This record gives sequence, C-alpha cells and structure tokens, in this order.
Amino acid sequence: MKNKPEQKRRRVITFTMYMVAGLGLTVLMSAASISFGAADMRLATAWEAIFRFDPTLTEHQIIQTLRLPRTVADLIVGCSLSVCGAIMQGTTRNPLADSGLMGISSGAAFAIALCLAFLPGYSYGHMMLFACLGAALATGMTYFFASLGKRGMTPQRLILAGLSISMLFGALSQYLAINYNLGASSGILDGRQYSGGEVGRIADYLTVIRWRCTAGTGVISFRYTA
Repeated sequence: MKNKPEQKRRRVITFTMYMVAGLGLTVLMSAASISFGAADMRLATAWEAIFRFDPTLTEHQIIQTLRLPRTVADLIVGCSLSVCGAIMQGTTRNPLADSGLMGISSGAAFAIALCLAFLPGYSYGHMMLFACLGAALATGMTYFFASLGKRGMTPQRLILAGLSISMLFGALSQYLAINYNLGASSGILDGRQYSGGEVGRIADYLTVIRWRCTAGTGVISFRYTA
C-alpha cells in the first residue's frame, strides 16, 4: 500500500516526459516539413514566408500554398489517428489494435473498389465519402457479430469478428481489383485520359486507404513534391 503513491508519481513523471518529448519532436518535424522540400531555398526565406509573406516571391507562394497546408493537414490526420488508435486499443484491451484489426480499413478499401469499378466517373471527394460509408459499415458489422451469442461482446470476440470482416472485405476488394483491372498501369479510365503517374495513384487507393482510415472516417493524404 505504501508503494502506490510512489508508483503513481512515477507514472505521472513518465507520462510527462513522453508528452514533452512527443511535443518537441512534433515541433521539430513540423519545422522540417515547412523548411525542406524539392524547391531549394534558404531557411530564412522559408520562415519569412510565414511571418512576412510576400506574394511576389515564388518561394513564399510555395510555403503558403503547398508546404504549410500540407504540414497542418498532416498534424490533423496524425492527431485523429492517435485518438482513434487509443480508442480501439482501449476497447479491445489490445495494445496492437488498429483499424485493420477491426475490419475498418478493409471496409473502406472495399467501398473504394466498388466506386472505381462501378462509378469510375466520381470525383475524389465522392470516393472519400464512399470510404467513410464503407468504414462505418465494417465497424457496425464487426460490433454486431461480436455481440452475438449468450456471452455477448468481449474483447476476444471483437478481435475475432474484426479479423473475419477484414478478411471478407479484403477478399472482395481483391476480386474487384482483378475482375475490373483496377490496377492497370496504362489506358483510359472512365473515358478520361490519365498519365502514368495518375493511373498509378488511382491503383494505389486500395493500399493508401487501408492505413489512412479511421472509425467512420476515410482519409486520403496527398503529398506535394514542393
């Protein structure tokens, strides 16, 4: 009993150290994301674009229109993923739990595959909406099947149900990708001519969406080269 206050104090100190280190790394990586890129410029020029913006300078336009929005979007997505990961790990009582373990990523990937196969003319925004719906459907199915039976839902049953749903939607996505040639490296899709890089990005959606999806939310991250 006497050791409990000491253990609590140590946990608080450890938590504080992790938070300070994480915050420091976040600030450092954010500064690096803004300062460095394909466009060669001095560090002073990069930071002048934020605090003393000059619209006549190309370097300042790159910072304001590409690097800064990219960094802010990365921070928002990272925070969302960390919160959702903590929720899933707490729910399943599994420190390795993620969206793939509960079938969420596979559900979103399957929705994207359906959109590319049957509604190829839809915009990127519509495809992200389909990803949200697919993730929500997979989450609902996982919780539904995990709650069946006399014992109700347990962390073990939730994990098993999530794995089953993940494999089901993964197999269906692979079927659509093969049957409708979604991974084609060249050609014309939905009547519009795409460059090789654009077709490659479209074919990679099924992979990208698997690690950028959270519960009920599908997020696609676009990386600029500047």
